[in-house]
Amino acid sequence: MTPPGGSINIYTTTLPIELPSDTMITIALSAWMSEINLRTGPDVSSAQQNFVNMMYYKSTQVGCSYQKCDANGGLYFYTIACAFDQ
Repeated sequence: MTPPGGSINIYTTTLPIELPSDTMITIALSAWMSEINLRTGPDVSSAQQNFVNMMYYKSTQVGCSYQKCDANGGLYFYTIACAFDQ
């Protein structure tokens, strides 16, 4: 559940290896941070929305959740969600 006035980022991926939650959350945060490189003009596009949610100046709190599911063929499906308060 997103806090009132807040935002949420969701990252999903499938990998052939099992990784701990702190590593997967770091990967998700890095992916969202890299969105700044997608900027092509003065305006923010939907391609940068996860980055904007993380960097919004009124955001003071964040909470992240991690879920790993075993997929077929030795793959692991990961979902990371982080909620920001503003």
